[in-house]
Amino acid sequence: MKSFMRQSFIKINVRGGILSPGTLKGIIEVARRFRVSNLTFGERQNIYLRTFIDASDLKKNFEYFESFDFELNKNNHPNIVSSYVAEEIFSEANNWLTEGIYKDVLDGFDFKPKLKINIVDNTQGLVPLFIGNLNFISSNQPNFWYLYVSHPSMEGIQSWPELIYTEDIPAIAKALEAELMVNNSLLADLVHLKKLLSNTLKINTIPIKEELKLPRLRFPNYEGMNRVGESYWLGIYRRNYDFPVEFLEKVADLCLESKIGSVYLTPFKSLLIKGITESDRFKWEKLLGQYGINIRHNISELNWKIGDLDDDATELKDFLSRQLDSEDVRTYGLTFAIKTDKRDVAASVIIERNYEINLFGKIKLIPNYNIYYVPDFDQNRQDLKLFSSKRPKFFLVDDLMLICRKYYEQLTRNNTASQIEKKEVESEVQNERSLFQCSECFTVYDEDFGDSTSDIASGTTFESLPDTWCCPVCEASKSSFVKKKSDKTKVLA
Repeated sequence: MKSFMRQSFIKINVRGGILSPGTLKGIIEVARRFRVSNLTFGERQNIYLRTFIDASDLKKNFEYFESFDFELNKNNHPNIVSSYVAEEIFSEANNWLTEGIYKDVLDGFDFKPKLKINIVDNTQGLVPLFIGNLNFISSNQPNFWYLYVSHPSMEGIQSWPELIYTEDIPAIAKALEAELMVNNSLLADLVHLKKLLSNTLKINTIPIKEELKLPRLRFPNYEGMNRVGESYWLGIYRRNYDFPVEFLEKVADLCLESKIGSVYLTPFKSLLIKGITESDRFKWEKLLGQYGINIRHNISELNWKIGDLDDDATELKDFLSRQLDSEDVRTYGLTFAIKTDKRDVAASVIIERNYEINLFGKIKLIPNYNIYYVPDFDQNRQDLKLFSSKRPKFFLVDDLMLICRKYYEQLTRNNTASQIEKKEVESEVQNERSLFQCSECFTVYDEDFGDSTSDIASGTTFESLPDTWCCPVCEASKSSFVKKKSDKTKVLA
């Protein structure tokens, strides 16, 4: 009998972060077969099954995984990431990048990439633009894309000298990967590679008439039940990134019942469902309640990026977010990442873990941390600036509080920041939001949003609601609502 069992993981790539309810049910069936009670979501829109079943036993049962793009205890084939999840929610209206275009690109990949490939809309802020090796970023010219390449054989991030046609993305990705994987020890540049591939690679391109301009994007609130047009989208986040398979099975069943064709995974390791009708909204609220799923986490909890299956980093994130919350520190607009390995991360503030090594070079002592931030705190920039170094864990909160102060001071001074965003920051700091919570089912009435189910306009105060108004979820009377503690936060002065 073995005294120690090493944990194994099965990584399942969900191409583009798009998952059908039927496929989700298939993954759940496999998870149950191997006694996995939770699915863990990854930052590249993938899914992990963690189990203590011996790896050799898992290999004997690979037939159960054959319908999925999977790896056992390896990450040789990173998932293809897309911003499809943000379409119609976090992207600009009237954008040419539609659902069909995403699907055409993803369906065109006839190989399993070894490089990280991102296919991203430049008008949204949910999916980072430059965390892949091959970053295809939409341009203002319909059906044409910028390509930014980041690879160990190159200095920094380099731009392909032309815009690339949508249908040619898979072909150029395949050709570039083949060349870069062979010449990964050489210092390469894209102009040289373009000439090298021009004889064999026939793709449609047009000249770049204007450089990529990135708008200043607000932090995307990717959680909760939110209205868009005539329907709702639901974002579900879990603090430990683990989702119970029993709950996910009910999610898949309700999607099938409601004729919702896809669920989506986000780089924040959360789940998003689009197209919920008004008539089905109550079913989703009820499902969340039955499984005790909270969809109202604090911003100081939501704006973190953690490496996959990194329990130490998750524990540190929990510690820091609780401390920031207890200090009532405003973190809206910022994203934080904890970096414990060499992976690329995109965040406003990056906490990098180090270890002091003893004289024998073997024993790792207590970790310390460096804190970096990016100019303008724009998560899509890669030129990091050091804020503090070799800081013990318990001093990190003090440093993060100072960084938050620096961000808001810069935001209110910076002439390049939009006047709208300045006013939003100032008003949110100065004014309290009045929130009232149902004592029966804990639904919150937010005066900023009103209640669309009862035709209550945004900005309607709770006191001015008619006495006949009732809870939109459980129909409890207005008198059942009690005022919550304000969500007002403060900027450190």
